[in-house]
Amino acid sequence: ACSVLIGTSLAALAQPASSEPAPPAATSAEPLESVAPPPIEVTVDCYSSPEVVTITNNRTKPIIVKSVGSTYNRRAGEPYRARKVLKPGKRVTYTVGTGKGSKRLSRSFIFDNESSREAVVVRTDKGRVKVRCSLGTNAPATLVAIEPAADIDEVAVGQPVDALALLATLPVEPEFEDGYDRELFRHWIDADGDGCDTRQEVLMAESLTPATVGAGCHVESGTWFSASDGATLTNPASVDINHTVPLKEAWQSGAHRWSAIQREEFANDLRDDRTLQAVSSGVNRQQGDRDPGVWLPNDHDAACQFVIDWVAIKAAWGLAVDENEREAIGATLESCPTRDVTAVARRGSAGLELPAPA
Repeated sequence: ACSVLIGTSLAALAQPASSEPAPPAATSAEPLESVAPPPIEVTVDCYSSPEVVTITNNRTKPIIVKSVGSTYNRRAGEPYRARKVLKPGKRVTYTVGTGKGSKRLSRSFIFDNESSREAVVVRTDKGRVKVRCSLGTNAPATLVAIEPAADIDEVAVGQPVDALALLATLPVEPEFEDGYDRELFRHWIDADGDGCDTRQEVLMAESLTPATVGAGCHVESGTWFSASDGATLTNPASVDINHTVPLKEAWQSGAHRWSAIQREEFANDLRDDRTLQAVSSGVNRQQGDRDPGVWLPNDHDAACQFVIDWVAIKAAWGLAVDENEREAIGATLESCPTRDVTAVARRGSAGLELPAPA
């Protein structure tokens, strides 16, 4: 059996598989250093039959286990469902493939250790834990390496870059918790004076069929696809215009330092179609003001696109990420088949676009 331990503060990748048997561990007369267990500990018995996933809550507060699955099945759009409130000091074990009882998951994990593409993903209300099996060893997983990168000004504006590299340009700061008020972000304005406010502009731009527009530039019909939940919408009243990076999240990650003009520009940003997106009202309410460390779309492809867009928006507006957010984004990006993103020029402190680097 192969057991891998990790906490939510670690976005895990396996050490490369080796065709050589692991050498015996060196012995030492000195006592081993005591290591505190991770807040949320996940053990995967990779080669047992059936496979077993055990989740232990080492926190002082309850956690909610939302789902358990493999990256293979997540890519196929079939994440496993599991919802359980796990009290402090308690653990829960899920048997995968065979077995009986309510804790049985319906399908087997498929591990492809030679190509190192398979992993077990556990989602909780505190973020995502990703564990990849290491062939033939009991070695613990290693950290996702996000190398410090050059400043955003050195990223070629308008050119595709790796979203992980763009993530590494973002400042890492604790969230600023005080003073948020939605009214500080004046939104749904008619910036170009054509009679259509920001909401109507996005509805017209994102409709898959020509939108019907009535008096006062009010969109009356169209067809919209909500990528996060796969819903197709035809009634504009059921469509919400979602800030991909919510206004409160923007405030907490740097917008509290902005001018009123810059906050208005962010809230009505039609320059970058990633900032504002037409979604179902259900998705808008599910996300709320949550960042990717707490909420992601259930569909894997949608989750990949969501974090790619998130990184692009934060880079363009000079917004920070907190540690948990950064690690969750990095872990998600590692599982994405492609992660190219086109960077846009960063906005200046007065809300003006900075020139692209020469």
